[in-house]
Amino acid sequence: MSPTAAKEHAHQLIDQMAPAQVSVVVELLEDLLDPLTLKLANTPLDDEATTEADLKAISHSQHAKVISTEELLADFGLTLDQFHHLAEQASVADR
Repeated sequence: MSPTAAKEHAHQLIDQMAPAQVSVVVELLEDLLDPLTLKLANTPLDDEATTEADLKAISHSQHAKVISTEELLADFGLTLDQFHHLAEQASVADR
């Protein structure tokens, strides 16, 4: 099927869907067009063997203490509100 015919067929199928189904399809299409998703989809699988060091690291990570965002920011002397304020300032500066 040609790309043009496939697009026309997709439009026909979407026209037959219930609104809730269309919402799901839109989300799927947005995910498919996300740059990170595209990059991950095109990344080759890791075909290297798992080493003993890998297994130890995996085991260690499964027992590691999870810290909250607030705890992490506190290590830098910041509160969550301060962090959000800094992020907003950086966003405005980028414009």
